Amino acid sequence: MGQRPASARRLGLLHVTRWADHDDGVIAILVAILAVVLFGLGAIVVDLGFARQLKQQAVDSADAASLAAVSDLQSCTRFRCTRATQSAKDSVRLNFDTAAAAWSSCTAVPPQDGNLSNVTWRQRRSGTSCIQYGTQPGQTRPSLVFVALPPRDSGSFLGGALGYRGLTISASTVAGVIPTTAAPCALCVLDTVEADGGAITVTGHGSLYATRGDATPGAITVDPGGIFLTEEPDSVVGFNKRPVVTGQPVLDPFGAKPVPTPDDAEPDVRGCKDDVELLPGTYADGLTVTGPCRLTPGTYAFDGDVDVRAGGVLVGDGVTLVFRHDSGLTVATGGSMSVTGPASAADVVLFAQGSVPLDVEAGAGLTLVGDVYAGDSQLSSPGTTAVLGSLVVKRLTATAGSVAVTSEGTAVPQVGRPDLGLVR
Repeated sequence: MGQRPASARRLGLLHVTRWADHDDGVIAILVAILAVVLFGLGAIVVDLGFARQLKQQAVDSADAASLAAVSDLQSCTRFRCTRATQSAKDSVRLNFDTAAAAWSSCTAVPPQDGNLSNVTWRQRRSGTSCIQYGTQPGQTRPSLVFVALPPRDSGSFLGGALGYRGLTISASTVAGVIPTTAAPCALCVLDTVEADGGAITVTGHGSLYATRGDATPGAITVDPGGIFLTEEPDSVVGFNKRPVVTGQPVLDPFGAKPVPTPDDAEPDVRGCKDDVELLPGTYADGLTVTGPCRLTPGTYAFDGDVDVRAGGVLVGDGVTLVFRHDSGLTVATGGSMSVTGPASAADVVLFAQGSVPLDVEAGAGLTLVGDVYAGDSQLSSPGTTAVLGSLVVKRLTATAGSVAVTSEGTAVPQVGRPDLGLVR
């Protein structure tokens, strides 16, 4: 075949050269576009890394805040947890740089599943739903704290060119008082136990639990159980063993127990002597005992005072005594009272409804066989008081007298020295 003219060859070379120049331009454009995309993606990755770091900081801050609050739970009253709330907010301010004003617009709902399904949550005047306090069944004060951080935007440092505006960062956690030991309660004093010149002893398989305790100048002896106080005592003198400070409120073991129902009868009896046998029912005016007197089995309700005077002897077997508001029990000097409750371990021998004074004067004796519940009442015993069962009172004072509690301690669970830990 013949060769092409030189001019054709030149044109062919020129044509190829033009296409080569065009390819170089396309590649340059593609490289420029990809560089912008890659730079943008890299910027977003950097921003996401910062957001992840901020999220971890938020989680750590929430944990620290809830633990700070739970360590101040002992300062909570029925409606307020002021110090615990402030501890949580101070912790978040230091660890997450959250302003105090941010809490007012913060809203959150505590978890209500799993082991938290029966917890009652309240703000307790924290000023925000992001700090709430949980009370478990059978408790009178909170043992859990829920803290949710006010949300914060992570922002965008480099990814804004591609429209990335950052993430909303928050975290929440629940901390609580976690019991490490379980011990039955033979003597539960929801407020103060005081041996003011007298002696208080607890024997059997139970322990003594109280919010505050003082054995000066008397003696408080618990053997073989332990002594557990919510607050540190002013002195350990007079205790036979050093009290364990739990920092946790004493649980009210009978707080949910219904008031025993008396028989329908309303005996028209105000005084009792000469070995009279009384019948169950409601005694609207109380009862004055000046001689031997016997309670037949059943439930007795008193709307007035029961006064066992000098020479009075009140006994009963299979009996439940219910003291209502505006009533009280006094066993005066020279008087005695000995009552045994029903055979069923689920029933109490004495149930005080509301604040009812229980006084055993010097030279007097009171023996109760069965559980005694007076969670809003004070028992004062310059005389001799013996309870063969669990005793639950708000305040207990032995002034030159004695109170002895002997219990198997199997029906009233409590907790020992607790740890503060994260629950959720």
